[in-house]
Amino acid sequence: MDVDVESKLLQAADRFDGLVVALCAAQQLLMVAGYAMVQAGVVQPKNVTSGLVKSLLDTTLTILAWWLVGYAFAFGSTAGGFIGKDRGNFALHDVLPGTQGWDRFFWTCGATAVSNTIFARGAYSERASLIPSLFFTLISTCLIYPVLVHWTWGQGWLSAWGAYPDSNGDFRPIFSGSLDSNGLIDGSGAGVVHLAGGCMALMGTIIIGPRNGRFILGVRSDEVEYGNKTLQYLGLLLVWVATFGVYLGPVILTSSTNLAGKVVINISVSAAGGCLTCSLLCGFLEHSLDVTVVLNGILAGLVAVAGNCAVVLPWHAFCTGLTGGFFFYGGRLLLWYLQVD
Repeated sequence: MDVDVESKLLQAADRFDGLVVALCAAQQLLMVAGYAMVQAGVVQPKNVTSGLVKSLLDTTLTILAWWLVGYAFAFGSTAGGFIGKDRGNFALHDVLPGTQGWDRFFWTCGATAVSNTIFARGAYSERASLIPSLFFTLISTCLIYPVLVHWTWGQGWLSAWGAYPDSNGDFRPIFSGSLDSNGLIDGSGAGVVHLAGGCMALMGTIIIGPRNGRFILGVRSDEVEYGNKTLQYLGLLLVWVATFGVYLGPVILTSSTNLAGKVVINISVSAAGGCLTCSLLCGFLEHSLDVTVVLNGILAGLVAVAGNCAVVLPWHAFCTGLTGGFFFYGGRLLLWYLQVD
């Protein structure tokens, strides 16, 4: 093949990859919308409007904070494997147009918005007012989340993609420092997004306390829940659809092989596994099928396979979804027993 033709084909492939990554990143906003709809479906009707306003302002603040500060701490040269230190990354000042940095910024910005959705809006529903919610979002976007991203996806101490260099100049994760060290593979944010958001949500809800009337002696917590099951259903479907694009984005950014089909299959199989587990447990233990529990089982399957969706086989993904469903159902009962809302 002619050298010029081959070069043009490679350039076209790079541009197409950039376009696909941008479209995948845009689907994270669809995921934010899905979570907002789920939240609207589990709160009292009088609090739906305020929740939607918080969602819009929170997403807006996330974008600005990640552009100005967060991205610089997440990527670039590492300071001891802990945090990024390149000043030129603040506000993308030295990130050249057409480079992978632009695609990476857009995708990680969306991932940050999703993480903030988990704890700043969903977990604190009907309790935290606007200003504290935005303050939590600012701290997470500028300080907490960038450090976790740098550890895992940047050049931090856990990263599998060019981590801290050893004495010979070879880049590898510093927790091992040997040639056998592979680092942490968190393809689509199982730990960076979902685990981090979940831990912040848990700590926040313990501090804030439950909603009034959430736990009543002798009454199961789900019997005093308000909500619109239709909104929950539609919101979960939006999240499910958006997951395909969200999980494919980092695969395209970090891999030269065609893994798209494998990722899509693993996502679907894992979600089905989570749904199956929660449906069976709910049916046998509660003698009925609660649509909220079933929907959360699907969500548990989607979250459980986020980290390894590109590196496991479908039956692995199915087992992952089954396990995620068990953990969700058990965690639901444990939180109710501990009266954590």
